[in-house]
Amino acid sequence: MTNRRLLSLVLPRSVPGRLGLGAAIGYAALLGLVSVAYRTFLYPAPTAGLEPQVKGTTLWRLPTERGEVIALFGAPRDQKPVIVHFHGNGEELVDTSGLARELVSRGFGVLFVEYPGYGISKGQPTNEHAIYDAAERALRELDDRGFGPDRIVLVGQSLGSGVAAEMAVRSKGARLVLISPYTSIPDMVRRYLPIVPAQLLVRDRFDTFEKAASIRVPTLVVHGATDKLVPVEMGHQVASAIAGAELLILDGAGHNDVWRGGRLLDALARHAEPLEARGARSRAPLN
Repeated sequence: MTNRRLLSLVLPRSVPGRLGLGAAIGYAALLGLVSVAYRTFLYPAPTAGLEPQVKGTTLWRLPTERGEVIALFGAPRDQKPVIVHFHGNGEELVDTSGLARELVSRGFGVLFVEYPGYGISKGQPTNEHAIYDAAERALRELDDRGFGPDRIVLVGQSLGSGVAAEMAVRSKGARLVLISPYTSIPDMVRRYLPIVPAQLLVRDRFDTFEKAASIRVPTLVVHGATDKLVPVEMGHQVASAIAGAELLILDGAGHNDVWRGGRLLDALARHAEPLEARGARSRAPLN
């Protein structure tokens, strides 16, 4: 039997039938592409590899089975808490130097954690659980140095909001700040590709909305009113799902300019204030 004859038996004879078959093949190809390539978009992993230069801090290189965990650490002054920060997916550690510098100038301790495969940590695989493991390793080191969960404010921005939420569920901090949070990564994929069954294809979930009921610490949710990447509606959803969460909408702010003007820094400082009082009590002399 010739190839032409075989094709004539397999392919639909009608034009609508052939169009439908073509559409099905195209859709299957799209699903395969999303399943394989979504991590390329989720983790663009900039790799300039420059070390942040922030006075009063040191760069930790913590050994693990997967390779080094990189984190920028600065001890707090007086009884200030430690701000543990997880950055967005398009940043690397050096890009957060300005924020670290501002927090240090205000007396806060800082622990800014790098993601595997990013910046100085390039060469390591990047996925949800690898990022959680890196965060856990850095927080364990912080605890070993005398800064336990009761002295920690967990802060996550954009992608990092999912990391901070997971660490809060694991009881790694006493306060939580979620900046430009999404409900979950599958929800974000559906926003841009509504015809794709993202729940089945996307393995890196960062499902903050699902975990919200398990978050037991005071939480501040911050979102730019004109965020075009992660819609402000997701900020509302996340805040509504976390018991007692405070929602701060920054008028005129989008996705990447939420720190501009100092409103967010001031809100973060206010949110952290109760931990300062707690730190002072824990060090009060015994009578």
